[in-house]
Amino acid sequence: MGEQLEDPGHPVSKDDEIVLRQAVRKLPMKYQEVLLLRFVEEMPFDEIALHLGCSSEAGKSLFRRAVATLQKHLRSDGR
Repeated sequence: MGEQLEDPGHPVSKDDEIVLRQAVRKLPMKYQEVLLLRFVEEMPFDEIALHLGCSSEAGKSLFRRAVATLQKHLRSDGR
């Protein structure tokens, strides 16, 4: 994850980027992988599914769980 995580509509401060990276590292590896594939590699869900060896729906479900878990980590850290 060497790229800066930034959405052109919502710039991320350097401090927030550090907090986000730390929260992602706390996630199980399968969640880290699906987030990396979606946000960094910008893969569509059908390609993510092929990469993970699962159905597209299973890939979407894994992604939703990863995002929900990441949100919980960020909220517990006061973000």
